Amino acid sequence: MGKIIGISGKKQSGKNTAANYINGTILKSKGMVENFYIDDEGNLGIKTTDQSGQSGYGILDVTRKDAEFVEYAEKEMWPFIKVYHFADALKEISASLFGLNLQQLYGTDKQKNMKTNLLWEDMPTSDGKTGKMTNREFLEYFGTKIVRKIRSDAWVKATINKIVAENSEISIIPDVRFPNEVEAIKDNGGVVIRLQRDIFKSTIECETALDEDKFDWSVFDHVIDNRDISMTDFCSKLESINTVWSI
Repeated sequence: MGKIIGISGKKQSGKNTAANYINGTILKSKGMVENFYIDDEGNLGIKTTDQSGQSGYGILDVTRKDAEFVEYAEKEMWPFIKVYHFADALKEISASLFGLNLQQLYGTDKQKNMKTNLLWEDMPTSDGKTGKMTNREFLEYFGTKIVRKIRSDAWVKATINKIVAENSEISIIPDVRFPNEVEAIKDNGGVVIRLQRDIFKSTIECETALDEDKFDWSVFDHVIDNRDISMTDFCSKLESINTVWSI
């Protein structure tokens, strides 16, 4: 099995940005792109040259789910690096059982926060809330308060089993939120990076379970203080630990 890299942090702390940076370095090292950059929104921009010799930059979403990209990535990218999420299985179930669409599950923050047809009052416990749930609210509720209550490692096992089966050289998990997720990555020879940016100060369990007053941060292999720094400085801090993903 290849190397697993987990990235932990609060909502919008830079986890996906870090995953994009690592993808860029690997794609460049493998000669699949000439160069890359991370824009101010954390997107991965790549430089390529077509058959006519024309060069240009474009944004590459390494988490795309469409058939055309999947066919390409299975041959050209995923043998070397692939992004996984502990929430992938949760999203697949939510789509098949509850009718959530790809935009709600994998889209922008605005799309993820759109109202669904699922009602708070239909949940086993609603904490007094009523009305339509947003997609993000339902995923947090169903994934944490339902499935994790039945089996705390359900999403972890599903993800690790998939990583083992697919055997990419580097597997990135940029949504590490619970102690057992950290433990699973470490038990499988991986490393975990913790990002310190916290702009929302959320108190829900999936955002606080790895707070420093609840979890031993010495378990993390690297802690990056990315509070109040530029994107350029954040990328420089990531580059300083590039031995983590060197192949």
